Amino acid sequence: MTPEAQLSEILAGQLVPRFAGEIWESDAKVPMGAGYAKDVQGKPFDIESAQYLKPVFRAIRNPTKRKIVLRGAVQTLKTYVLERSAIYFAQHDPGDMVLYDCDLDAAIDHAKTRMGQLLKSIPGLAAQFEEVLKSNRFDITTTEFILPGMTLRLWPLNLSSTQRVTLRYVFISDAFLSKNTGLLEQAIARTTQHLLDKKVIIESQGSDEDDDFDRQFNDTDQASLWVNCPLCGAAQEFVWEARRDDGTFAGMQRGPDELVKLPEGGYDAQAVLEHTHYECLHCRGRWDDTPAIREAVDHSSHYVA
Repeated sequence: MTPEAQLSEILAGQLVPRFAGEIWESDAKVPMGAGYAKDVQGKPFDIESAQYLKPVFRAIRNPTKRKIVLRGAVQTLKTYVLERSAIYFAQHDPGDMVLYDCDLDAAIDHAKTRMGQLLKSIPGLAAQFEEVLKSNRFDITTTEFILPGMTLRLWPLNLSSTQRVTLRYVFISDAFLSKNTGLLEQAIARTTQHLLDKKVIIESQGSDEDDDFDRQFNDTDQASLWVNCPLCGAAQEFVWEARRDDGTFAGMQRGPDELVKLPEGGYDAQAVLEHTHYECLHCRGRWDDTPAIREAVDHSSHYVA
């Protein structure tokens, strides 16, 4: 490690947020509001049902890590990670922040249906909002939430919004939509005045090779999610499909044709749902989609760079 890198790590290591616990432990009892899946609305977020997020949140909280890029399937709580991190830093290590959405409509909808409600449900932040409103010095708009020590903005990711203000925090949602516009780099450039205490979090589903988001992901250690087989215990990357040396495939399986195909050649959708399973790369054991299997796989979650 170079002397400059050592100094940077030493200085960054001193920038520990005031809250001593994990991100998910801060305001852990606050229920998830409208805009989230119906089965979790009105309930506090339960990290024990999403163990694969623990290393992610720990990386985000780590003051020596300046950029975290999340690439994953839809409905895996990537946007929630951004939101939860935003309210954590707003409370415990405030600084000007923008959460970028793909366009203006998405930013307004995000602010109205999810982020605004979440911010105002946090007791510590709600008190700060009241202080701002009583001061008569500020106005809270649809997509800008002004606090005494910072402003949290939900903006569209476009040329205008990535040229406007100096930021300590840049969070970007659905980054694959940026394609090859250069907007991700321009948004990140807003943090150049905060080299030692900035935080950049980018989340997205997969994108095209060598586009903006792909380059950002490749600029990390590219850690991928691994799990242990609940039957044989062998560790393996949790992927849609993995080829074995003998030419067979592990991963997601829809079941044998005789059970899932219709006589005319198409597929029986209900049968596919019933028989779809995951096949272990090593023991070829079948992981059916049951609560016990989901829990065992999730609890074994770890990341390999």
